[in-house]
Amino acid sequence: MIESIRRLLFKETYKKGIDPKDLHFVKRSGGDFSSEGRALFEIFSPRSEDPIWIVKANRSKAGNEKLAAEFERLKKMRKGISEDLRDSLPATLILEERPTGSICIETFLPGTKVSLFFQEGGREMIWRNWHSYGSAAIRWLERYSEVETPFEIHLNPEWFERVALIPLEKLERVWVDAQPEASNLIDRIRATSIDFDIPLKTVPQHGDYTPGNLIAMEGRLGVIDWSPVDLSNPPLMDLFHFLLSSSIYLGRGLAEKPYEVLTDSRFLEGVQTELRAIFLQAGVPVEARIPLFRAAFLKKIEGYLSKPQAVESSVRQWTRLFGDDKAEVIEEAIVSL
Repeated sequence: MIESIRRLLFKETYKKGIDPKDLHFVKRSGGDFSSEGRALFEIFSPRSEDPIWIVKANRSKAGNEKLAAEFERLKKMRKGISEDLRDSLPATLILEERPTGSICIETFLPGTKVSLFFQEGGREMIWRNWHSYGSAAIRWLERYSEVETPFEIHLNPEWFERVALIPLEKLERVWVDAQPEASNLIDRIRATSIDFDIPLKTVPQHGDYTPGNLIAMEGRLGVIDWSPVDLSNPPLMDLFHFLLSSSIYLGRGLAEKPYEVLTDSRFLEGVQTELRAIFLQAGVPVEARIPLFRAAFLKKIEGYLSKPQAVESSVRQWTRLFGDDKAEVIEEAIVSL
């Protein structure tokens, strides 16, 4: 497979004056690639400290389809996005689809993952970083909404049942097995009250908009690891996932529990202006925030539990965010914005 990648990159290496034989491959993730496997590689030239390209490879039918969908989405977005944001996205270079497996090659975005700024430095520095990078990340979501084709949903009991309650029935047993505290959360989600029918304009979500997928570049943010378009994702899912995952990273840096970060006045106040702007842009009234928040949270749990090998440690971590009466306090804070 490595030789196939060298061959595919011949034109790109020629432009840069690099001999393909001199490329250095570092495998960042993936297991056994010999059968139904997947892998992620970073490619270095002999004279570069940072990778030049990212290679995603897959040998399962479902994985091949996902890879192709990701590639086409990113390719379309780079064409449609405003020029000042174009370099915030990886450039799609090559997609080779074969019966034996697919290979996708993108440019590498140089910079530092935002998650590191939430974990390193003194307390004051971490909170300053949250205000700076947290605000920038939410503003990026506002700009991104101008790129994708919008569509409309009706937030009503039928929508919530389809997006949240039906998947919950399938997840309940394995979720509780992974984390017994989930029982209270499951009851809370089931008790969600929706006595309205609100039309909402929305756009396809990134799918995993977390600080680990945001790159602090020179004067801008880069956004990597885009998922295929999934119109079943709730509006504002990216926003809620960003807030929750940020509390986990900040908790590590501040030596606090994520729940303590979420309920610290500095957390939501640090990005309050941007939050109000994105709620206004999305046309989300106050009464719609909690149902959307719960649906977004459930999507994250569903994503972890639906992997070939369920990521139980992540399920436990996210569930503990809302143990006991924590969910009520956090939801009240979101409604009060």
